[in-house]
Amino acid sequence: VEVARAIYTSKEKIKYDILFDYAKKFDSQAVIKRLGFLLEILDINSGIIDDLHTIKTASYVVLDTELPKVGKRNSRWSIQQNLETDTIKSAIYT
Repeated sequence: VEVARAIYTSKEKIKYDILFDYAKKFDSQAVIKRLGFLLEILDINSGIIDDLHTIKTASYVVLDTELPKVGKRNSRWSIQQNLETDTIKSAIYT
């Protein structure tokens, strides 16, 4: 939730091409999947969503590691969505 809020409040300042390069260099599927998922649900036109989707793998990761591994599976991003989309969206305004 905190990451979503940070991305949303900084969306005009983020250099998305550099963020994509860092995501690739970090070489973490969890980072790639969570970043793509968050950019998409927050409706941020970053220009890197398709690029992130291209380099993601099919194995699933949990959205929030602090929560139980339950919830629906988002097949587009291979995420076990253990946090509701509405919860994430409402948190960006608080």
